[in-house]
Amino acid sequence: MKLVHGEPHSVEVLSSRASEDRRAIETSLLKALRAPETDEDGRRRARTALEDYGFVARESASLLLSRESFERATAARTLGEMMSAQALPFLTEALYDGDAVVRTEVVQSLGALGLPSAIGALLDIARRHPELPATILGPALTACSVESLELQWASADESCTFAEAGAEDFFTGEIHMLERVAEVEQLPEWLEDETLLNALEQLESAEAEARVMAAQTLAQFQVRRAVEALTMMAMRDAECTVRAAAVTSLTSINHESVFVPVLVAMADDAREVRAAAARALSRLSFDRADAYVRVIENSDDETLGEVARACVKSGLAAQAINRLASQDRRQAYEAFSLLSLAVKAGETQPILDAVECHRDIDVRLAAIRLLGMMYQPELAQQLQRIGENGGVPEKVRLAIREMVQRVRQAQPVAAE
Repeated sequence: MKLVHGEPHSVEVLSSRASEDRRAIETSLLKALRAPETDEDGRRRARTALEDYGFVARESASLLLSRESFERATAARTLGEMMSAQALPFLTEALYDGDAVVRTEVVQSLGALGLPSAIGALLDIARRHPELPATILGPALTACSVESLELQWASADESCTFAEAGAEDFFTGEIHMLERVAEVEQLPEWLEDETLLNALEQLESAEAEARVMAAQTLAQFQVRRAVEALTMMAMRDAECTVRAAAVTSLTSINHESVFVPVLVAMADDAREVRAAAARALSRLSFDRADAYVRVIENSDDETLGEVARACVKSGLAAQAINRLASQDRRQAYEAFSLLSLAVKAGETQPILDAVECHRDIDVRLAAIRLLGMMYQPELAQQLQRIGENGGVPEKVRLAIREMVQRVRQAQPVAAE
């Protein structure tokens, strides 16, 4: 527990090789990971200890090498509780275990890890074992498709404590406005290439397999005609396999013009398409905060609304709300950009809900600032109703009162 709380502790205890000691230490670290009172830094320290002192490695070896299926299933379950990315290759290998109980535990543990790179293996095992219950596979795929994107807000080397980070990495102020963004260099309109022309013609094929092959071919061409064709496929094709292939090809083009169809695909009705979109969103290399701002600035009302609804339906908006008061300015600003898009399109209910009942008061205050920035009288009225709720903390009530007053004062200026 001293380790978990960041206090001086005995390394000799942790490095003990006595089996009784190791069982006790592993049990204690897992208990700390599950405990609601353990903060994020404490969980990080516990997980790091499980990795550094060989506990993850031991359970991974047991998962693959133990002769008893009960031991393999127990190891799979324990690795899910550890939630260490180091266990990913061992868990994906164990998906092909001959015992159905082991496979089920592995699927659930992959869902606990919530890493986009597990989606392909999960889809493959679903095809190989159609008897796998949808109630087990579905949540795992959803976790890897949506919840896992929370891991993409910052790279692994940014997951440090406040004391360990440099001043430039953390941010304790407030974001009050969207920053101006530079123009993005446009892709060329067309490329004279017979392969490209043939692929575009194949999009009209009645055979889904032919359209999938056409989508895969279009991934080779970074031109607007290819992006436009793949966008139509991703958003309108009747076959989910074709839509998923189109989203994957858009990822390969990796230009900001693919951002809108990838976001919309995050809310597709088909699990396969959502999985492809999650992988895409985690791999696109351009700045997502700037991309959200450009969607706000350049999209028509219909496109803006479609993107905003997809962000809400897919869970991206909920994750952004949780990041709105992050100490890392890059995370907070990306969240601010996404939610500004949602407000601009009229998708404000998740943000209003956060103001009323989010567990983090700093998030509630940041959400009030965001809504106040939009100068919409109806939002001010809704916030005022929330402020009149007797269960709202006084700090939130005062922030709402100040924001409503500012909005009302700004209305004549906005009208002019």
